[in-house]
Amino acid sequence: TETSHRVMQSLSREHKQQIYNTMVSVSGMSMRDMFNFMAAKKKVAEGITFDEVIEAMDLKANEVNFKKVGHNKLWQDISAISGLPALRLEILHYCDAIVGSRMVAYAPEFSIFIPCRISVLEDATGEIWIMTLDWDVTWLSMAWHPDSKLPADLIEHAIRIRDGMEQIMVAGATGEW
Repeated sequence: TETSHRVMQSLSREHKQQIYNTMVSVSGMSMRDMFNFMAAKKKVAEGITFDEVIEAMDLKANEVNFKKVGHNKLWQDISAISGLPALRLEILHYCDAIVGSRMVAYAPEFSIFIPCRISVLEDATGEIWIMTLDWDVTWLSMAWHPDSKLPADLIEHAIRIRDGMEQIMVAGATGEW
């Protein structure tokens, strides 16, 4: 298409601030509420260990044809830098490179969302949670702006990716893959 692989002009910091202020004033949400709104999350079933969560997710990712392209053990870095114990937090990166490249061809700015990331973390109560960005694009079909309409095949791929991420998270949360 005419816009393929073309990066849009950046918005000014002031314009972004106006948009954020409008969103917050219209929604009434706090910043933490906004983070919660953007997150898809699952609580891990009792009795499943942190390592079992990761193993189940990796196995399910392979089954749904996602490639694991990264694994950051952030909690170890936090402990090493601070010298203090840290709650366990690991970020796993999965990707369907073909779909990612097609989305970037449509909108290069989409590159900030790839690869897909899933965090596995231990909270202050010792419970394990799995979270990812809830990037379900089905809401785009209701967007009013004509440039908000993704091509049908990209919507199908995006839904398949979102469904794959859900399957990976369910496998980790239940230990069943």
